[in-house]
Amino acid sequence: MILYLFLSKMITMPGASGAFLCLLLDQFGFAPIFIGVFLSALVTLEGRPSQVMPKLKQEWFSSVVANWQLWIPFQFLNFLFVPQKFQVLAANFVALAWNVILSFKGHREVVLK
Repeated sequence: MILYLFLSKMITMPGASGAFLCLLLDQFGFAPIFIGVFLSALVTLEGRPSQVMPKLKQEWFSSVVANWQLWIPFQFLNFLFVPQKFQVLAANFVALAWNVILSFKGHREVVLK
């Protein structure tokens, strides 16, 4: 929710241009970092901190690509058409599917090469 408030205050441009700028910041600034932190924390909290780097090498890029495939189209429409006070609610519905994808990728076995 804080991210949406931050973006709405930072990007005041209306229409598709504003939605595109919000999308760029969200998906190319915050999302790749969040995915790396999530995967690292998950492996560490499961008691396997030595597998953080192999896990990131194995899953980070494909997770970021999956994130972009799901969230870029949705977030563009969300930022463009959904009133700011309902953007978090709309995103929560899509987040349910995203959490399943991220959980699946986070719990895949690390393949050591």
